[in-house]
Amino acid sequence: MNYKNDSSADWMSGLPDDAPVESIFIPGSHDSASARVFCPAIARCQSLTIAEQLEAGCRFFDLRLSVRGERLFAVHGFAPCYSPEKNLKTPYPAEEIFSVLISFLTAHPSETVLISVQQDGSQDPLFPTLLYENHIEKYKAHFYLKNALPRLAEVRGKLVLLRRFEAPDDGDLTGGINVFDDWTSRHPKPGASRTAAIRGCARGEARAPFCLQDEFTYGVRKKWALAVKPMIDRGARPGELFLNYLSCTGRLSPKAAAIPLNEKFLAEPTLRGGGIYIFDFFTPALAKKVYDFNFIS
Repeated sequence: MNYKNDSSADWMSGLPDDAPVESIFIPGSHDSASARVFCPAIARCQSLTIAEQLEAGCRFFDLRLSVRGERLFAVHGFAPCYSPEKNLKTPYPAEEIFSVLISFLTAHPSETVLISVQQDGSQDPLFPTLLYENHIEKYKAHFYLKNALPRLAEVRGKLVLLRRFEAPDDGDLTGGINVFDDWTSRHPKPGASRTAAIRGCARGEARAPFCLQDEFTYGVRKKWALAVKPMIDRGARPGELFLNYLSCTGRLSPKAAAIPLNEKFLAEPTLRGGGIYIFDFFTPALAKKVYDFNFIS
């Protein structure tokens, strides 16, 4: 059994250095920057800020960014997210998000944070350049940018980039684990492993094997019975990035759907094999439920 650190801010300190990251039970949040957002009834997916989620044990963040005047800002589809540090309706810039993440990792070097980054809303060809040149280059020492699943020792104190955007056909902007694909409800049945499709990139870039459940169009009952629970029962497999999203809407608001789904998850007795579990309205109790499975012999 691994040594368990009871602090939610440093829970990875109890894990061995040689642990493959994909084998770790990792709690995550969906639309992570949306604690303050335009039209919160339909666009708000979190009640905790990114800083609060980090302290509560979250180690996977779903970051949706959009280009605005040669800068990147957090959005949820059509809805701009607002900075938790400034006055209401101040757009939430990517530099503020990365500053929070890097500050946390500097203070907690035993931890690693996976960030899934995509361009949301209107598409702009400048997106990859702005992300790499304005943000990743600035914090390059704090990023893991290989296109391979790492062991924990390689990424303690670092951000692991999961790239959900198309790399350009020329230049060097290829860093990060490539999971570029359509993460929509057009997926194989839950439990079917697949490989990221590289569209619009002729480089023969390596592909990251992953098993993904993101059936966000389901209502609560179907989401649990046909999507979330089959993935829990299957569990993660060695060498595979496993992502099980509990977020959905159906005809409900994100919060109304999250309450019963999160309760069902908290009552689930067993998780298998590691993997990332991703929630709307992330809480410390959900985080602890997930990461405690790392310390069961």
